Amino acid sequence: MLDAVENSMEMERIQKEIDRLQDNNTSTETRKDDTQEKFTCNSKDRAVEELARLMNMDPGKYLAFLNEHNGWYKEIKGVNTKIKKGSSVPVPATTKEQLKSGYGPLPQHSEDRTKRAKTLLGGVQQRKTSTMKEAEASKGQRRRSPRTRSKKAEQTLQVAHAIQQEANTAWHEETTSLRTQPRLGHATANAMQAEANTTPARTSAKHIPDPKSWDQARKYPFASDWKAGELKEWTGLWRKGCFEEHEWTHDKKMHRLLWTYKRKSDGTFKARLCMDGRKQDPSTYDNIRSPKMRLTSMRILLALACQRGWAEYTDDATQAFLNAPRPKDKPICVYYPDGFRKKNKVLLLKKMLYGLHGAPLGWFKEVRKHLVEEQGLTQSKVDECCFYGNRVHAVVHVDDFLITGKEQDTARVRTTLHKKFKMTRGLASEYYGLEIKQDTRKGTTAISCKKYIEKTMAKLKIATRQQRTPMEAELTLPRLQGPCKTRNYTNITVV
Repeated sequence: MLDAVENSMEMERIQKEIDRLQDNNTSTETRKDDTQEKFTCNSKDRAVEELARLMNMDPGKYLAFLNEHNGWYKEIKGVNTKIKKGSSVPVPATTKEQLKSGYGPLPQHSEDRTKRAKTLLGGVQQRKTSTMKEAEASKGQRRRSPRTRSKKAEQTLQVAHAIQQEANTAWHEETTSLRTQPRLGHATANAMQAEANTTPARTSAKHIPDPKSWDQARKYPFASDWKAGELKEWTGLWRKGCFEEHEWTHDKKMHRLLWTYKRKSDGTFKARLCMDGRKQDPSTYDNIRSPKMRLTSMRILLALACQRGWAEYTDDATQAFLNAPRPKDKPICVYYPDGFRKKNKVLLLKKMLYGLHGAPLGWFKEVRKHLVEEQGLTQSKVDECCFYGNRVHAVVHVDDFLITGKEQDTARVRTTLHKKFKMTRGLASEYYGLEIKQDTRKGTTAISCKKYIEKTMAKLKIATRQQRTPMEAELTLPRLQGPCKTRNYTNITVV
């Protein structure tokens, strides 16, 4: 098969060579009359017999034809003599005429070999086509395999949904029973809490990850609770006057809104509508730096409260950023969010929505304006989030306030603050992610991050275990007076 293909390619190459020689008037091997002998270049080492087959001549006649030429052609003695690659061999006139007329009639054995070559090539092509079809079919199977996996995933989610519904029911029943029971001591309450945490329903409900998108919230367990959280957030935004509906036009640069989900420590399903700030138009904001509270300021405030016997209060602003208005000279238009779509309608933001680059700074300006201009407090020059005056001290971390001072003055400041912003109030138990335990009788305040550590260990799947403390946490060491007595420390072993 390969010999037949090579022969055909050689015949084509000979024809091209002849045409080139005919068109080249400057060639030394060309003469004006048609009786000029033509030569071709041998592309590889070939015997005289093989060249004769290419020329469609008898090997003996072609050998005699070669011996008629002068030079090394006369040294060729037999048809098996090989002619090296690159040698010029003469082309008989009959071969030239056959080539001009379409290569002429080929010998019978050449036709048979050409047919066999075509048959073999056709088989190869057929096998190649079938292989390609099989590959396409396998691709189709691979494309269909995710559907099979998605069905299994849906079945698994349905089972998980049923389990979590039972867990949620157990959670509510247990919470109701604890509320109706009389108040118990700390030891009994801790024992009941530890026993409740070991129940399968509570544990399974506790370790459910929060959904990352609106679609996941619809497929995850507690979908109805997440939907209720979305409705509560959406209603609250409209009550705050956050949006203004407009008709959609092509000249408006549009932005998108995203849903974020978080289950709080008290079991509340919190859904928050945020703007996709990653694609916010740069022309809609300039300075976005917002001050942050220093941890040292919080420590000083707690120490001051312990020293003077003041109570510590925490106040959390609800939907804090929405209290800051958007600048009218930098409008932002957004599409309706998932779950509340409207055709050909868009929303104009009128408040600082979560996710906007300038939202934290806008909220802090509103807080500073209220505390300084309306309440008469003084902003610290060292920490911009610290305010003091009128026997009241306060620190602000984003939307969380920690306030202490004289009881009457503190009540007045907090009452005015709650009238300005919608807030939740209470004694300080947690702030800045830290647990605060105040003992007014002893005049002490303890700070702990136990909940944060437990949450991080659960996230990293690290088992919790008790560790022995080498000394009591609340041990008070006596203050000794007088000169130190000489002691021998040579026998002390360091462990």
